[in-house]
Amino acid sequence: MLAYFKETEKEPKLLSKKVDYGGIDIDANLQENFKPEKSIQKNTTYTIDDLITYMVEYSDNNAALVLNNLADTSIFNEIYSDLGLPVPPSSNAGTADYMSVKLFSRFFRIFYNATYLSPDLSEKAIKLLLKAKFPEGIAGGIPSGIEIASKFGERTVLNTNGAADYHELHDCGIVYTTNPYLLCIMTKGNDLTSLASVIRDISKLVYQNVAQK
Repeated sequence: MLAYFKETEKEPKLLSKKVDYGGIDIDANLQENFKPEKSIQKNTTYTIDDLITYMVEYSDNNAALVLNNLADTSIFNEIYSDLGLPVPPSSNAGTADYMSVKLFSRFFRIFYNATYLSPDLSEKAIKLLLKAKFPEGIAGGIPSGIEIASKFGERTVLNTNGAADYHELHDCGIVYTTNPYLLCIMTKGNDLTSLASVIRDISKLVYQNVAQK
């Protein structure tokens, strides 16, 4: 999303560009434990803006895959360099953790403060993140009705033999209380349900602490 929005500043019509989606060999959502509410359908035409919406709002990996395939990887690398972030490895086989919670939180800070994108595009990013729902994570630890601009991600880390070694579940977002705060939680272990519970518990503790101030 950040890469496409950044390119939109140079090419204003980029988001309205149409893409004919014919389908992919393997459904990228099949491996996920937390399935997207909606996913792009084969033999359908979407705009780049549509694909970004599916990717962010519904966490549709198929939409993300299409966007990744269409993009120039040098754009991604440029953004990581601009933000002082490590470039993600090309494979998750035997890969150690490469990005900390503090580093990842930079994405949310630049959206909130509009320090990398234009104010309009920063606001557009926040509005999309506000629509992303993951009640199993941070949202589950705070009272309903409080808005959260967030994004979760799950990952199965493989060992050198290609077998599952462990799972990761992360959730990061801006919680819009009277005093908005940014909370990012990264977890790893053997059971995704337990990891989600840990995220909710931490979120609840943080909210209770913030609400008392």
